[in-house]
Amino acid sequence: MCSQKNLSPMNKTESPSVKLTRMIHELEEEQKAGQKNLRNNFHDLLESLTPGNLVRNIFHHVVESPELRRRAIVSIIGIAATAFVTRFATKKIKGNKAGNIESEPASGVSKIIPLVLKFLIAVLLKKKDQEKKRDSETYQASRV
Repeated sequence: MCSQKNLSPMNKTESPSVKLTRMIHELEEEQKAGQKNLRNNFHDLLESLTPGNLVRNIFHHVVESPELRRRAIVSIIGIAATAFVTRFATKKIKGNKAGNIESEPASGVSKIIPLVLKFLIAVLLKKKDQEKKRDSETYQASRV
């Protein structure tokens, strides 16, 4: 890519072969600068794609975006609630007071109940999320 300053009119004392040599040299310098820039951009890209940087960037986006932050909090609460309810229900079904779930083989019912509970919690959270979204849309529509 030749810039306008490099294409200055030919000096009257400069022969065509000297001008050609000078322009070739300028183009080679531009090409070297472009290659160096490309290498630097490639290394920056590789650095940004390391697992640590990916996690940091995702976390940064979640923290900056109120919608993503809200969804992350809802997901964490849902996971924690599911784990708690599943553990509690399994203990109650088995009648295991010691809290050691693995001490007895799981019955068919105790295998199904955690799945049902997870499904119900997911449905409730989705319904709550849809209600909030609808309320937000209604609020924003009323502001217009």
